[in-house]
Amino acid sequence: SRSGWTISSAYFRGWHMKEAIKFSFLLAIPTILGGSFLESIKTIKKPISFDLSISICYLTGFITSFLVGFFAIKYIFSITSNKKLKPFSLYLFALAIISFIYLNFII
Repeated sequence: SRSGWTISSAYFRGWHMKEAIKFSFLLAIPTILGGSFLESIKTIKKPISFDLSISICYLTGFITSFLVGFFAIKYIFSITSNKKLKPFSLYLFALAIISFIYLNFII
């Protein structure tokens, strides 16, 4: 992921882990705002009638993503204080190898 790549790159360049994580999350702000802006323009251009079920779906998605993001950030900062990133990195490396094999040889 973009966040993992920026965190690990900054860490390997000598940054402290908390600084690398803050930097990574700050880099996400323009990406999120830009994507939201483009999707909003698409939604505004599309003539749709107001439907309560669609509004509930949008609100539920927003609240869910906000809560998951909030707890994910708290979890990432707790990992840095415990220095337990190595098992997570091994898991991601194994997942990358499995994904590579699956996408190149099975599909």
